[in-house]
Amino acid sequence: MTGRETGVALRAFLYVLSLVYGFFVRTRIFLHKIGVLKAVRVGCKVISIGNITAGGSGKTPVAMKIATFLKARGKKVVILSRGYKRKKTGLVVVSGFDGPLVGQEDAGDEAYLMAEKLMGVPVIVSADRVEAARHAIEEFSADAIVLDDGFQHLRLARDVNVVLIDAGKRFGIGHLLPRGVLREPIPGLSRADCFMIKGLGVPAEIAGTGKPVFNFSYKPSMLRGLDGSERPLGFLRRKKVAILSGIASPESFEGTVKELGPTIDKVFIYPDHHSYSKEDVFEITAGVKGLDAVVTTEKDSVKLFGLWPKEVLLLAVSIEVEIENEEGFFELMGKG
Repeated sequence: MTGRETGVALRAFLYVLSLVYGFFVRTRIFLHKIGVLKAVRVGCKVISIGNITAGGSGKTPVAMKIATFLKARGKKVVILSRGYKRKKTGLVVVSGFDGPLVGQEDAGDEAYLMAEKLMGVPVIVSADRVEAARHAIEEFSADAIVLDDGFQHLRLARDVNVVLIDAGKRFGIGHLLPRGVLREPIPGLSRADCFMIKGLGVPAEIAGTGKPVFNFSYKPSMLRGLDGSERPLGFLRRKKVAILSGIASPESFEGTVKELGPTIDKVFIYPDHHSYSKEDVFEITAGVKGLDAVVTTEKDSVKLFGLWPKEVLLLAVSIEVEIENEEGFFELMGKG
């Protein structure tokens, strides 16, 4: 079989798998729609942040921004996450009001990062969001819950559904997983209450819904060392650095670092949610001798703590979310 024939066969196989996956997804959505499967209301405000494509689109920073807004309004906020690629199963309270209670391996990288950055906002991970929501109310008297990556978790009723879209990637080739990147068919967008668009242009599928659209972007705010020290963004200007990332969009992170003005000598890219080993760290640090620093993401930095040698400077770029018409966006988040 030629390489071309192998490629055609593989695409056909993935397409068949996407049909099987689509059948189960559509069936579940339909059963919820007709009331056979019912969404559970837990007695407090629930805001879900999600998307309909696999891969990163900035859900976690947006979830943190909304949680911070609600906390400033006097709400007792708890963030619920799946805790992707964590080692500990079941429900885990990652943090209370005073920071992390477990390590990154038991929490998952994104949940641990939120726990570390958000003082006064507990973080709970569980595959069962209803169980987690009830625990948040019982344990922390939550009156507002933010679901990080919760759009497809239909069992927990929510008051606001926020869907994030990367305008550059949109919906891939339009196929469901694993042939494409769609988690569910595009008509599922009708469940959204508003859309956040990263980049320029509003896809026709979204414009046609008539729902509010808010453009957003990421803005680097500071550089943070593993020891908690902070440096201004200008520290990197004219420095010779390497870039290290294990995220869904490494090219986007590289673009962010380039704008800070360093000379990028080497780039290390690992799969999204990569768990770094001692061997990985040895290989990376052996290849950056003579450079001023290694620049990474906050999500990667929490997985390198305890592995990274002190003699090699590792700096994580802290990111903030900027939302156009922020007042209108938060007015929608604060309703109810």
